[in-house]
Amino acid sequence: MVNTKDRGGALLRKRFSVNTNDPRNPRADLMVFGQVKGYISVSPSFIRLMGATDQKVRAKVTLLPEKEYPFTIKQVKAKEGDFIQFDLKPLGEDPARQGYELLVWNTRTEEGTYRDFVMVETDLKEKPTLSIPVSAKIFGPVKGGVPKKGN
Repeated sequence: MVNTKDRGGALLRKRFSVNTNDPRNPRADLMVFGQVKGYISVSPSFIRLMGATDQKVRAKVTLLPEKEYPFTIKQVKAKEGDFIQFDLKPLGEDPARQGYELLVWNTRTEEGTYRDFVMVETDLKEKPTLSIPVSAKIFGPVKGGVPKKGN
């Protein structure tokens, strides 16, 4: 089995060996290659939220259909949903072909880290659900400007 997750559009090459019962050729080395079909382009492929409790911490994700696979988004929800909210906006008059913009923001009011997933349900039979990982680091209020790295 070959994992093609997040590899749409990539040229895939996979080598493997086959053991046979032929005494003259007990092993055959094979290579398979081909283009991995992409259905939806997600950019960025993960969401990183980092900022202070007194800031608006948010990120944008663009969801674009591949030419042969227009889709509509039926629902967007968080897997856990404790500290994130989101808004989905169509890009243009025909979002099934032009895509969507997903805005995700932090709602946590105290310092800490968390992880979640934004689950995007589509009408595309080849890719009915997209799972976009969310990673967040929220620190205390900023005093006297931008915090230094490592603080």
